[in-house]
Amino acid sequence: MKNEHLVWAYGQDNDGRQVVLMGVTATGLEYLRASPGMTLTAQPPDGMTFADVSHVLVFHAATKDAIKALIRQSGMVISEHH
Repeated sequence: MKNEHLVWAYGQDNDGRQVVLMGVTATGLEYLRASPGMTLTAQPPDGMTFADVSHVLVFHAATKDAIKALIRQSGMVISEHH
């Protein structure tokens, strides 16, 4: 799946563990439905690892802008690392 259909964000929960959010656009969701067995992957930003991830959340919205707006409301930082 192309990056144009995904938005990732990283943050910490109240215990300091890493939380990963992955937003998928409507087009990306259609692609996933049409491609059984598709795997979504996210690479953490430089200096971060998935060794202590407490949650990975995947959600969808119509567009990347809609996804980014939802993530920004939560106060999380959006990764621009591809």
